[in-house]
Amino acid sequence: MRTIARIVAELLGVLLAGVVSFLAAIGFAFVVLFMWVCGIVSGLFLIAALFSVMMLLFTHSPHAARTMLGFLGYAAVPFLLIVMISYYYGKWTDLLDGNHQPRALNRPRRSSKGQFIPMP
Repeated sequence: MRTIARIVAELLGVLLAGVVSFLAAIGFAFVVLFMWVCGIVSGLFLIAALFSVMMLLFTHSPHAARTMLGFLGYAAVPFLLIVMISYYYGKWTDLLDGNHQPRALNRPRRSSKGQFIPMP
């Protein structure tokens, strides 16, 4: 009876790991798609800001300058989202690696004779 329970527990663990991995892959695909859309939106706003700069050069209108600054602000928001997602994705995956322990700096030490000892 215990053997059957262990086999069932192992099978359920493998199935659960597969389901979690599949859902994580789908979530990763959605995040990549969201970042791609943010990049397109940011690029479109930057093109509109470039058009406003050209209008500013030709008309010398303060409205064109305000419009340009507005579009640059609109372009910054999706770009900021991309930067934040990339930063926290890197933080999260570094924690999953398990190598997040702080390491001592490799500083050359001196021997008693005043010579440097090479670090491995």
